[in-house]
Amino acid sequence: MGKYSDRNRTMIFLLSIFSACSVLAASPTIQQPDSVTFNSILVSADYASDNIVYGNLNTTVSQPCFSSVFSYASRSGMEATAGYSLIDNSDTSLNKATHQYDFTLGYRFSFPLDLYLSGSYTRFFYSKNTTTLRSTFDHQMELDAGYSGKFADVSASAFYLIGNTGEFFLSLQNSYNFSIDNFPFRNVSTGFMPGVFTILSSQQFYNEYLLNQFLQHPVYYMYRWRLMGYTKEQIKAMLLEEKKFTFTSFMASVPVCFSWKNFMLTGGITFLKPLNQPSFINDNWVVMYNFNLSYMLLW
Repeated sequence: MGKYSDRNRTMIFLLSIFSACSVLAASPTIQQPDSVTFNSILVSADYASDNIVYGNLNTTVSQPCFSSVFSYASRSGMEATAGYSLIDNSDTSLNKATHQYDFTLGYRFSFPLDLYLSGSYTRFFYSKNTTTLRSTFDHQMELDAGYSGKFADVSASAFYLIGNTGEFFLSLQNSYNFSIDNFPFRNVSTGFMPGVFTILSSQQFYNEYLLNQFLQHPVYYMYRWRLMGYTKEQIKAMLLEEKKFTFTSFMASVPVCFSWKNFMLTGGITFLKPLNQPSFINDNWVVMYNFNLSYMLLW
């Protein structure tokens, strides 16, 4: 399989991460089933109109996200990523930007029939003004398994995050990909990869965050959540109730990627639907836009 085909694999990877910075919170790593063929370096810059935190979205203000990623994947299967994100309106006052740095080291095993298994560890660093919700976790361990074929990608990712508390997440992804060569210009390949993602968790950390916010400003949150008819103790009981492990969000993305030589430009739209949220939290559909410019080097 030649470099052009391997470049298409990475183009598919760029489309698959099209979900407002990422499905959880870390910068994505290069995921190439054919990485045994080449070493690769990917440098990427990304803008998203809003930002997802562990499958949740702040519905009070939009939080545009600017991020950059430097990723290396060796033919032996080792992968390393360094990422930086600037998230607007994400401090405690919801009107100033915060910063996030993350570093990931992992290893990927490729198997016949386009199957793969990978594991990674990520360390997060946050600016001091970052909200409690975002900075809850400092460490992430991830295990991925899936199938990455010519026209379809199906995978499951298990995440365990550690920090002020521990939380387990499960992410399921399914996408289809196809490309058109020499369109819309000569030597340009246009790729499409509509996909769906869903996240499962107990969201206990999210309820603890909401409880902390409520205890600091009870009257404000009673009004905001439209719970003026409830007592403070009743609201506390609602937030302290043990949560079941279940689906917490669903995402559908429709990205388009233009690939020319070693450059890739991606743009598109993502739809997010919160699931099984507390009854007083807004669970309407949210629409986000994303643009990504990347350069890839193979040898």
